[in-house]
Amino acid sequence: MSFKVFGNNFGQECLKLFYELFQTGRENPWFPDFVVYWVDDHFEMAYLETNIESESDLGFDIHVGGQN
Repeated sequence: MSFKVFGNNFGQECLKLFYELFQTGRENPWFPDFVVYWVDDHFEMAYLETNIESESDLGFDIHVGGQN
């Protein structure tokens, strides 16, 4: 599942939830646009550019194009 979260105004409880979700094994992988990690005594969040096509084996090609 690919998703974007706009803004970075999450409290520690929310960041902990995201961290735990991303640690859970899934049949369909997560493709968030951010990563949550533990630093000293709290969670931090950082932007993460994910190239879904190169990081997964979904069995099909992904092409994005615009109209001319």
